[in-house]
Amino acid sequence: MSTIAGPIMLAQEYLRTTLADSAAFRTFVGASGSEAQTQALNRIHHEGLPLEKVGETFTASELRALRPCAIVWTDDGGAGYSTTALAAGVWSDRGSLHVELQWDVPDEIRGDMDEADRRFKSLVGQIIADIKVLAYAGGYLACEEISLVEGPVHIHPDDESSQGDYVWVRLHVTWRSGE
Repeated sequence: MSTIAGPIMLAQEYLRTTLADSAAFRTFVGASGSEAQTQALNRIHHEGLPLEKVGETFTASELRALRPCAIVWTDDGGAGYSTTALAAGVWSDRGSLHVELQWDVPDEIRGDMDEADRRFKSLVGQIIADIKVLAYAGGYLACEEISLVEGPVHIHPDDESSQGDYVWVRLHVTWRSGE
């Protein structure tokens, strides 16, 4: 693995660490014990799910094995990163990241979209609350704003056989360097 360096990749990595140290995220992904942070980090992917084999797609069971998870990426809509001079040699970095949280609907509530929605929104809300607590602490992302920009979206029933029954949400996180 390459060394993480520079403000763009460091912000993305700080968000991964923030999520991995969130008690709610650890519960979300089933991480526990002395290896909880490592287990959680293994469920947080940069830019997308781990690459598929060339020419093949994931099976529903392979996708279920990857979830629950988070995918973190730098905003590609023009706000991903900027830096502003505050004084000679003093700069303030800021940017925005996206987080997609994916969660398999538990067997006992399959078909009950209302209950799946309530449980998932509760989990997402707890993760956001933890991010707010950790923000600005050393080694964590200095979040300025967290927005729910898409979802929760429940997979279409026609796609369930190929992708599994899951729900996802997309968060937009703006950050800045400490000045």
